[in-house]
Amino acid sequence: MHPARLNVRWSATAGLVTVLVLSGCQARTYEVSGQVTVKENPIPLGSLTFIGEPPSAAVIDALIDKGRYSVKLLPGTYRLTVAARQPSAPELPPPPGMGIPDEKLAEMRKEYEAFKSMKTPRIPRRYEDYASTPLRCVVESGPQQNDVVIEP
Repeated sequence: MHPARLNVRWSATAGLVTVLVLSGCQARTYEVSGQVTVKENPIPLGSLTFIGEPPSAAVIDALIDKGRYSVKLLPGTYRLTVAARQPSAPELPPPPGMGIPDEKLAEMRKEYEAFKSMKTPRIPRRYEDYASTPLRCVVESGPQQNDVVIEP
């Protein structure tokens, strides 16, 4: 076969493959959400990492906020790792008489008191490491609930 014809065929084939890939060969993702708790207490702030099994390029992080998370994932089996973080402290409320409306001052005090009483739970090391985490999630079609319970 003539080299010029071979180049034309190769270019046409590569172009067709590119069009097919870009025109909708996208995999479908599904909503997975739930609560993350330690000793029945929600983790106030942290992250939940979904790692595709066998280990692959599918690594997705989900933010844990007030014990809840939500993420979109491809169908498959995932290992989960968990990390908790200490939330940032809210601003210390100023004393009365500084020109701040009473309602706003009360709201600031309530937020500050809630932060003081908040405890970031300790996550056992095995839940932070891919090799030792016992947590798994199987994603199937459709939205699903997957609560994560951390055992001490």
